[in-house]
Amino acid sequence: FSRLKTFEIQDINPTLGLGQIKVSGEVWSAKTSSDVIIPKDTEVIIKSIDGVKAVVELADEKVNVYF
Repeated sequence: FSRLKTFEIQDINPTLGLGQIKVSGEVWSAKTSSDVIIPKDTEVIIKSIDGVKAVVELADEKVNVYF
């Protein structure tokens, strides 16, 4: 799975298991592997897919592919 840059449409909260991103017009459930809450509208990168959730991290400015 290639690294894609996208924006969150809902806070990603690992404690509550909540989070959503929008990719190519589709809404995906999302989570992060860290314990940090990532606020809505933060730019993130999809690292992988775990079941039905995208695993994301904060975006690195070196990735310029938007969906």
